[in-house]
Amino acid sequence: MYPGSATPPISTGAFDLDVQLGVIPFLYVKNNALTGITNITREQAILLMTASGVGGMPAGFLDGNTNHTSPVYMIGRDSGSGTRITWRRTSGLLARPSCGAPTARALTCKMPGSLPGGLERNVIAGKGDAIGYLGRADLAAIAASASAISYDGVAYSPTTVQNGSYGLWGYEHISTVPVV
Repeated sequence: MYPGSATPPISTGAFDLDVQLGVIPFLYVKNNALTGITNITREQAILLMTASGVGGMPAGFLDGNTNHTSPVYMIGRDSGSGTRITWRRTSGLLARPSCGAPTARALTCKMPGSLPGGLERNVIAGKGDAIGYLGRADLAAIAASASAISYDGVAYSPTTVQNGSYGLWGYEHISTVPVV
């Protein structure tokens, strides 16, 4: 999605062709067992990405109810994922969270590892204490057990992306490299 944001960065001059195909929205998704959570702010998402881990964050951190002390675990993509690169750019997060390694409780963002989108969605669907970010197709695949929540107070829709009020999206590219 952003060749210059990859690790290591890839110069756009390395491609013969780089065409933007469209806009890819990402949605924050929670397991339906997490009742009361309807929104996540950019600041909450960053804190969950950088501090979620053993013990999780109390659910009250996201729903405002201090009596909700059960943990919430952020489920995220590996560092080379275009989805995660897009999330980092749109959130303004400069630190490099490490997501994905299994622990006794969850696949969390505090541990290093690799978590592809299909596994991320399955973990969110199967863990009552999980929240993460997915593309619309991944959410559709687990709609019976997970649902989208608003991001910074704005629910995803094509209109909210187009008018600039929903900020969690990136461009999909198709690129070719020179044949040597």
